[in-house]
Amino acid sequence: MNPLRKIISLCQYIRLFKNWRVGALARYLKGRLGPGAILFLRNGRQFTFRPVSDHVALGEVFIRECYAPIKTVKNSNLIWDVGANVGFFAIWAARFFPRARFFSFEPCASTYALLERNRLANAMTMQWKTFPFGFGVRDEYREARVPGGMFGEAS
Repeated sequence: MNPLRKIISLCQYIRLFKNWRVGALARYLKGRLGPGAILFLRNGRQFTFRPVSDHVALGEVFIRECYAPIKTVKNSNLIWDVGANVGFFAIWAARFFPRARFFSFEPCASTYALLERNRLANAMTMQWKTFPFGFGVRDEYREARVPGGMFGEAS
């Protein structure tokens, strides 16, 4: 990443998070932040994430705003987040759709536990339900594999 891009990213962290150092340094301090870290958004929401494995998704969703095109959708009052991970998308999207009801689906049990924790932490600021399963072509139970603790890359 070039120096200008790093400065722009840092400014985004400062703009979005009260404790911006936790998010901005997660990629560099992976093991030293412990298994879970809490980020507090300036809009009153918060979430717990796993610095070792979630720092990439954190940057994609909140800093690079990979979902930015959906901000132009009008009158969206029902949003499904399939493969929700720990809920970054729902928390990010709630800024742009404050009256929407969110339904998040996550089949990985350990990731779902963190998703549910994040839903409870934001229960007063958004309408959000979570479900401990995913979607497939047919009804079936499958074993999820999480390679080396990289929860965002489960299959």
